[in-house]
Amino acid sequence: MILKSIIRKSLYLLAVATAVGICSCRHYSDDPCPPNEPVVAIAPDMVNLCLQVFYDGQGADTRAENDPDDYENPAGTFEKISSLRVIIIRNIEQRDDDDNPTGIVERREVEANRLVATNDAGYPKHDDLEFEVVADETKLIYLIANESSLQAPKSLLEENDSLTASGFLRTYFEVGSEPDLNLLSNWTVSVPNVSESGIMTENLFSDSKAMIPMLPLTEFFKIKVDAKTAVDDTCYSNLFITRAAAKATFLLDPEGLEAYKEHDIRITSISLTGVGSEEYVFPNDTEYSLGKYQGDGKPNSSIDETYITTFATPKASKPLTYLLNFGSEENPDGAISMDIPGTEPTAIAGPIYFPESILAKDQYYEVAVTLSNGMELKAPLKTEGDNNANILNINGREAIARNTHLKITLKITGQVLSCIVDLVPYIGCFLDPWFGLPDETD
Repeated sequence: MILKSIIRKSLYLLAVATAVGICSCRHYSDDPCPPNEPVVAIAPDMVNLCLQVFYDGQGADTRAENDPDDYENPAGTFEKISSLRVIIIRNIEQRDDDDNPTGIVERREVEANRLVATNDAGYPKHDDLEFEVVADETKLIYLIANESSLQAPKSLLEENDSLTASGFLRTYFEVGSEPDLNLLSNWTVSVPNVSESGIMTENLFSDSKAMIPMLPLTEFFKIKVDAKTAVDDTCYSNLFITRAAAKATFLLDPEGLEAYKEHDIRITSISLTGVGSEEYVFPNDTEYSLGKYQGDGKPNSSIDETYITTFATPKASKPLTYLLNFGSEENPDGAISMDIPGTEPTAIAGPIYFPESILAKDQYYEVAVTLSNGMELKAPLKTEGDNNANILNINGREAIARNTHLKITLKITGQVLSCIVDLVPYIGCFLDPWFGLPDETD
């Protein structure tokens, strides 16, 4: 590609020299010289930008050593990846008299906007993650997987209620156009069908309008494409992508349930209070335990040990209660039996998907369990040792981040409920495609 660049430049320079020679003249008469032809600009250096996108915290070495079928096993269709859109935006900087960039962004331009089809394992087909881009510039890269489950920004829906997320991304970020980045940074999604009492009973992104209802994943990066670091005219960049929701699964500890089993008392509902009503589509003011970037400014590819430590939510977000109903005293058929086999906690409800959230000070996440005898038991989320270390604390406020799986073990002792949360977030836990659940085949 360097040879192509040299040839391209030579042709442009030759064109400029020819134009200057034709337009030059001597005044042998009173006839004026014809006007000079415009000088043709020299084409910029180009490089091939090859992106490697890691979905579940697995580094490049791990992915190279394994066949996709060995590790791309999402927990059900909802967590699969069917498409990935890549939007690349140039930061075009002002230049000084010596044609050196000043670091001041003069304007931005969409350089690429590609919807990449993926195979069943979630990997791009046909090497569609390679892009020819202008070298020696800073690029903004936006990644959106499963965009069909998203809605277009609210401000645009007010003008066109039939606008889809795909239509929004295609129309407002056409290649060559100058983009409005506020449309991306302020893009939010809300929980559907919330009652006036603040009760939600549907998953986030469970909108029936979605062509393929799947969990979206998003991220954005700012990287420098430097021709000096290119290998065979190709710059490589390792990026990661995060699930745009938090997830919870409820497990029941069989210890101490003998009296409930004897009287066939069942669980008719479980609720989780404190989940958010709205979130940003792209992580907002998010920080990661190992940092999003390495010291040299390159994205950190060691994300198998990385988890979110802080983030921001929209001002309009309010705490909701996610309610799961299984039956009632009059209609116990759907209620969950407490007569579970074995001695280990067993998953009995979920998964549920909801927006990340940050509570107000002195507020706490709470679980409530209603039994078929009319009894309601409540408890705050806790970790082992009565310590909330696994619930994020952002400036003294409890928080649950996206891409986090809460495995909530319910333990009922007499008439007292306790809720033990495991691995929130994935501290020291490999972010495998099961989204926090162990592989049942192990």
